[in-house]
Amino acid sequence: MVIIALAPVPSTIFLHFTETEFGHRAMKARISQLNQLTKNMLIQDESVIHQLEKERSGTDDLCKYVNKTGCFPIFDDTMVTFFTQGEEKFDAMLKELIESFFVDLL
Repeated sequence: MVIIALAPVPSTIFLHFTETEFGHRAMKARISQLNQLTKNMLIQDESVIHQLEKERSGTDDLCKYVNKTGCFPIFDDTMVTFFTQGEEKFDAMLKELIESFFVDLL
């Protein structure tokens, strides 16, 4: 009976702890502060956005949103490799590391 009567006390403490989110609020404030400090350093090339608008693929609105909310500029003429499994990524990374090591030796 005593154990059942004491159960609401730890539950109330835990609920209060999770609702205050001490660490999450501090981290969110710091990220917002860093975004504001670096917003002028990451400038979006408007010709890239205009090129996306011409393609009519529907991604231009998404790119504008990502650029404005997270300060992530969109670039063109970039190369991306998609891997079906994680092991393939590590094999490609190892190959790139070996190539860069031999280039640095020359």
